Amino acid sequence: MPLRAVCHQKIYSKEVDGRGEKQLKERIAHIVDLHTAIDEWLDDPKVKQGDKVRLIAGGPGCGKSSFARALASDRLHKSTHDVLFIELQKLEYTGTGLESALTSQLYRFDFNADGLTGHPLEWEERKDRPLLIIFDGLDELAGETPQGERLTRGFAAAAKQLTNGPGDVRVIVLGRNFAMSEAHRDASMPDSALYHALPISPPGESDIWLSHGSVQTTGLEGSAKNSSNEVELTVSDPAGILSEDTMDLRPVYWEKWSAARPGAPKERPEGLTDNSLRDLTSDPLLLHLLIVSGDLTEERWRAVSENRNIIYRDIFNKIFDRDKQTDKPFVRGLSRQDFQILMDCLGLAAWEGGSRTGGEDDFTRIKQDYCDDEDLLEKLSNLKNTALQSVAFQFFAREQLSHPGFSQGYEFIHKSFGEFLIARALVEKAKTIGTQLIKRKEALIRWAKITSRGEITSEIMYFMRRQCMLGDNQCEDRLKIRNKLINLFSETLRDGMPVTEQDVTFRAIESNQRRSEAALIVAINAFQHRAFPADSSVRIEDRRIAPDWGRDRSALRSLFERQLLFHGVYNSPVLHCFSGFDFAPDRISRPRISMCSLLGLHAEFSNLSGAS
Repeated sequence: MPLRAVCHQKIYSKEVDGRGEKQLKERIAHIVDLHTAIDEWLDDPKVKQGDKVRLIAGGPGCGKSSFARALASDRLHKSTHDVLFIELQKLEYTGTGLESALTSQLYRFDFNADGLTGHPLEWEERKDRPLLIIFDGLDELAGETPQGERLTRGFAAAAKQLTNGPGDVRVIVLGRNFAMSEAHRDASMPDSALYHALPISPPGESDIWLSHGSVQTTGLEGSAKNSSNEVELTVSDPAGILSEDTMDLRPVYWEKWSAARPGAPKERPEGLTDNSLRDLTSDPLLLHLLIVSGDLTEERWRAVSENRNIIYRDIFNKIFDRDKQTDKPFVRGLSRQDFQILMDCLGLAAWEGGSRTGGEDDFTRIKQDYCDDEDLLEKLSNLKNTALQSVAFQFFAREQLSHPGFSQGYEFIHKSFGEFLIARALVEKAKTIGTQLIKRKEALIRWAKITSRGEITSEIMYFMRRQCMLGDNQCEDRLKIRNKLINLFSETLRDGMPVTEQDVTFRAIESNQRRSEAALIVAINAFQHRAFPADSSVRIEDRRIAPDWGRDRSALRSLFERQLLFHGVYNSPVLHCFSGFDFAPDRISRPRISMCSLLGLHAEFSNLSGAS
């Protein structure tokens, strides 16, 4: 599929303000065919020294990596460039010494049993052919760690340094929108260096201007005014890339997909271009999953439009049923429920690797912690086809090698697969501890064992909310689970999460407790969404989540410090999960939260009355 993109250009007035700075006068959104734009840049020998890096931003599944691989293949076959394709989640980079990190990564490549010695910039000095380095996955460079933002913001500047040598070296970096914008700004690159991928559905104003409602225009062509600061906005599309005939590429995608699949129906499904499925059909990867899951049929697409978890669930079921019918050794002796549990364990193992990569040791340990049924655990432990390698190859996963002959584990081709499995596993565990007649401490120990090593992300949070909407259980059942989780949360407010491991530092224990507590708060919120839908007529008082804060007036402040300061007030998914909380019940007099930043806190239906 052709990948379209937008490149923003800022034009400043000649006058300066009182601080001696030029005022932004106009923004132009240049619509381009990304393949053509990058080809022209690569083939231009007169590119200035400071303009030899291109950043390509886009959401997950939009086609960035496919574009990068196609570009690399094309350049190699044409023999115009030497090409290095580096997946950043595999690069051991700490923020300094990008050349040495690149050299170490090349040494691990298995070419005739020997790695590549020296770094590529030294090779370039001895060759006539230019070098193109492609770094894919900037947002995955440092996983979900606090230092990840620092690494991603500074990476473009480090990549820029690679182009300062005597040879012609070009660098392309790909990643998600926010990470790329921050990297572009910190590296002081020209406007032309940053491209944002556009969806294959008709782009809206927010896609063109990367804004949310601040642009007032009647269409995508011509000029408009930004309502916030009256900056003129102009769309430039001389090639007609967003013309009436090419605005929507989803029919083109369907034609290509059906042509490539023997026996596939040629008739275009009604749901393909329906607005209710727009978030699922705008990106190639999700659209592919939607098609192969069978959920784009006339009978099912309306149900899927309300919950995308249905697609992932159906994909897993389809894989199991297919292998069961053909008697594949991978699923012999397994029921669909057994298969689901193994997949959930794979997701939890990957969670500890940043939602993408899971190792054998983690997988084995998590099977023991996740399975409460001893008979089932014995069954899953004794079958040969329940080892990590067998389970991983059942879905979109591949082996990750740190160097020849050494496996770091198995990674999902797309992070969303792991995020769905993590969310499903957490919801299932919450149901178990919320319905079984076990003591609170025992329930918390079970919860902490599977949640203490993974960071909750916004993606996992949204998958958990949608997962709670599945199934036939009534809202009352979800309410009972929510109330049990609230009681467990009250226990942690007083005593903290139970320590589940030995021989770790106090700092590690502190981090493990914070992660488990965050997962518990998100789980409460997910079941709250199921018990009280947005259109519910339930009274506000009955919606409230009222944990026992004890007598410590600083308990709420401590909670905010633990959960919000780690992520930063902008990035914490926990910020979205305090809706309906009763922070100030009558038995607590003026909880102290002075000097706490609540910026971005979602607290609708909550009570903070009387707080200091």
